[in-house]
Amino acid sequence: MRTITALTLVLLATACIRYDPGTRPVFSEAKQVSLTATQQTSNVVLLRLTNGSDSPIGYNLCASALERQDATWTQMPSDIMCTMELRTLSSGATATFEREIREAITPGTYRFRTAVESPLGVRSVGVVSNAISLQ
Repeated sequence: MRTITALTLVLLATACIRYDPGTRPVFSEAKQVSLTATQQTSNVVLLRLTNGSDSPIGYNLCASALERQDATWTQMPSDIMCTMELRTLSSGATATFEREIREAITPGTYRFRTAVESPLGVRSVGVVSNAISLQ
């Protein structure tokens, strides 16, 4: 009975792993995960996630947060609905996602932040994109 209780507590603790926005990715300089943002139209940005690490990662680009640069980077409120599925990206592979800008924005500098699980299923870390100018 104690074994089942202990196992249940371990499973609950690992299920509660959350992305901490202050966390920096833990990837080597030579091999890392990168996120790039490219504006396609006035309200669509193409997000490209590249896995340069040695192992598969978990990701969901739909859930990427839009941040605006003021004195600091501030996350914009969003009403975008995403399925919360976790996809797998193999080492050396790239995934893309067209992200519609539905947030009420003012012209300025923005970037995207997404969470990836690296190693897969162990730890969630943040990856930020390049800054882009949105009008």
